[in-house]
Amino acid sequence: MKKTLLLLLLFLIHVTCLGQDQNFEYYKRTQNGVYNAIKNPDINRKVFRVWERLVQYTGKRYPVYPAQNYNLGQALPGGIILLDLSIAGETESILAFWLAHEYAHQVLGHTNLMLQRNSNLLFALAGTKFEDEADIWAANFIKKYKYDVGFVLNFFCDLPNDPNDRSHSKSLDRASAVAKIFNIHNYDCNTEVESDELHEIRFRMWAQSEGNICTFKLDIDDDYVGIFSNKTYGLLSKKIDLKMGVHNYKIYDLVAYDAFGNIMIRDFECEGEFTVSDNSIKKIRAFFDGYQRYCAIE
Repeated sequence: MKKTLLLLLLFLIHVTCLGQDQNFEYYKRTQNGVYNAIKNPDINRKVFRVWERLVQYTGKRYPVYPAQNYNLGQALPGGIILLDLSIAGETESILAFWLAHEYAHQVLGHTNLMLQRNSNLLFALAGTKFEDEADIWAANFIKKYKYDVGFVLNFFCDLPNDPNDRSHSKSLDRASAVAKIFNIHNYDCNTEVESDELHEIRFRMWAQSEGNICTFKLDIDDDYVGIFSNKTYGLLSKKIDLKMGVHNYKIYDLVAYDAFGNIMIRDFECEGEFTVSDNSIKKIRAFFDGYQRYCAIE
């Protein structure tokens, strides 16, 4: 409850601070991101998952705090990172890129320059160098962990250019530089990018208290996943990575038992489709009696 109140307070404080010249479509996008961050109970888990990968990637543990200043995020001296709620509410690929961008400022030592007496001069002389370096560093990070660069490139295409900004390259130039890391050349905002992002999907069957005692095998897209069983010491769930989109499943060699351990059904199988759009838990369901038999992954 306290966390929700904090997020709402941050939202109410900063929502009035947006300049009138802000691109309206981008403004709506940021508001949607803030709303998604507030309503999504799994938002902390999503941010933590990306942060864990950044720690694994760098060996450095920089603390990340929520904020909403409409500047995507901010790296501060002392290793502190602020992450806008609007970014936390975006897809995990966009979240991963911008959190990695701020992480890059820390890793590359850009924030240390803020502590020097002539820091304003150093940043003025650098021009867009530091921000460009952070973009490339973040692009390599999301490439390693197979995030979807298409989402990131689309975000850049929506990102308004500030004519008074001397520290950032133009949004399309930034998108083009990131695209090159993924071997996409001559990128423009009309370029179609095939998604390579993998989502963490956990398949879970029912417990003994939820239905019949069963054992079965599961294939996804003709690849063997494993044997599931809700018998004592059996495997109730298994986690795999899948791309976004429609996938085929097949449940087969299913054996169902009654309350006394007698076999009711043997060699039952069924197949179908399910859709992946984000990290999630997919429940495996099966039903059978003397008249009907079916299964589903939901």
